[in-house]
Amino acid sequence: MIAYLRGNLQDKAADNIVVEVGGIGYQVIVPAGVLAKLPPPGQSVMVHTYLHVREDGLQLFGFLDLGELELFKTLLSVSGMGPKNAIAALSTMPAEQIRQAIITENVNALTNIPGIGKKTAQRLILELKDKLGKQLKEEVLVSTAQGETSALNDALEALIQLGYSPQEIQGLLRKGLKELGQNVQANDLVRFVLKQLGRS
Repeated sequence: MIAYLRGNLQDKAADNIVVEVGGIGYQVIVPAGVLAKLPPPGQSVMVHTYLHVREDGLQLFGFLDLGELELFKTLLSVSGMGPKNAIAALSTMPAEQIRQAIITENVNALTNIPGIGKKTAQRLILELKDKLGKQLKEEVLVSTAQGETSALNDALEALIQLGYSPQEIQGLLRKGLKELGQNVQANDLVRFVLKQLGRS
């Protein structure tokens, strides 16, 4: 398993790069967003990689961000989603938008990705919505101060059910907790966040 490559960027093409490590040039397929962020050829780079084994050879896929790599692997776990479709998804939308589209069941956004039709989009939602939602919730809870209350947790659950992503609301929840106090009720926190979002 090749976890990452650190070396000299030799070439940039439409959908791949060549990284030289120890005198060997590795061709790495990357999303469009990665290409845009890379320096010009000749400079040092590090890319997190995923090695895909095919009957006719091996393919390396590269990402600058571990979160993108993890989402890529999660997408591959869905039937009908191969590396080509997963890379197309990450080339079309940022990783966070893909997560949010799946969690909020936004079929139209997902079908804008080349190679993903309505059935595949629905399968992505069916198989990944709960998993991605749980991951995002855990990220919020880990990053929340230790003084977190059950009201904050309940408010977070309620707002996720309304279609908001944890990243979208975590800052407002903390602000509400700070302004309303540690003894605030969950419904008051929800109202506070919705008011801040202009949805009261």
